[in-house]
Amino acid sequence: MIKQLIDEALVAHGFVSRRELDTSSFYVRKSGSAIRFAVVHTLDGLPNPAELNNLINHLAPDEFLRNPSFKKNCDLICIHRLDVLAEFKDYEEEIFSIEEDPHFYKKYVLYYSIAEESALTDFTYEKLVSVIADKKEFIDYKENPLVASQYSFAAKTFIKLPFLELP
Repeated sequence: MIKQLIDEALVAHGFVSRRELDTSSFYVRKSGSAIRFAVVHTLDGLPNPAELNNLINHLAPDEFLRNPSFKKNCDLICIHRLDVLAEFKDYEEEIFSIEEDPHFYKKYVLYYSIAEESALTDFTYEKLVSVIADKKEFIDYKENPLVASQYSFAAKTFIKLPFLELP
């Protein structure tokens, strides 16, 4: 479900799917001479950055690997499920080591809880956009930021993914 939402967000922002695997999706967006790549990858655990880089390099389509812009101009969006949001503190160091790794890709770890995933049943990217624009949802989130909700996931998504435009 979460991967599907991110896939929809990429398509809504002009990315085109080039390869679809069980745990990874590869996208490209061309605009004139500019090119940008994106990879959505579901994590089972939190690997070290070198292992993650090697895995993505191994899975990437040949057309990506042949393009010199791929490793410099690619957003690697890692999706990681936590049992509860409070677990973030237990994994904070590993998540930041992935995101701050300067090699190969710009990395973002989008973590979510089981409760957030349940709140997103039958959700679409369009609904995610409407939730993030809802001021009442924002006020509720601001008062209780650790409560798993549609807004808590939407906020993380728009914060983590720099190519998404806020409504």
